[in-house]
Amino acid sequence: MAVGDTGGGLAGAAGKFTWNIRHADCARFAELVDVVTQSDRPCHLYLDTATGEGLTVKVSKGEYPDHSWP
Repeated sequence: MAVGDTGGGLAGAAGKFTWNIRHADCARFAELVDVVTQSDRPCHLYLDTATGEGLTVKVSKGEYPDHSWP
C-alpha cells in the first residue's frame, strides 16, 4: 500500500499488488473498516477510491469460512 496525493487504486502486475490511495481516502476507508469490524452479523463493504480507478477492495466479516494457510 502506498499513500500519496494522486491515488490510482489497486493494480496488479507480475504477481504483485499495489494499492495506491490518496491521503483523503484514508480516514474514509478506516471508518468503513470500523463499521465492518463492529458488526454483529456477517457483512461486507467495498473500498472504492473517490476517483474510481483501479480494482475494488472488498472488506468482509463472517461471510466466508476461515482457512488455515500453510
